[in-house]
Amino acid sequence: STNWPILTVVGVVLGALAAARQHGELHLRPARQSMFYFINGFLMMNFGLILGSCPIRIVILGAYGNLLGIAGWICVVIGVVLGTLALRWSARRTAQRSAGI
Repeated sequence: STNWPILTVVGVVLGALAAARQHGELHLRPARQSMFYFINGFLMMNFGLILGSCPIRIVILGAYGNLLGIAGWICVVIGVVLGTLALRWSARRTAQRSAGI
């Protein structure tokens, strides 16, 4: 990767877009809170670079007693829990709106 960029992410995104378009599931919509998502995406990328972007590496560092690994693992768990709760809340809110409650 030092001489040539790794294009795995680009390939996955282009493949997903092509498959969604082929099966009629590609629905592009404008973002409602674009600045909010931009700031959160920027922070996520930076925190990912700090941790090395690999949960297995974080677990191994935590097992060795590295404070960055332990803090990173705790943050990953908290992020997953908060993300799950946010998605459940959003789905419940959408379901209530469509039911007219």
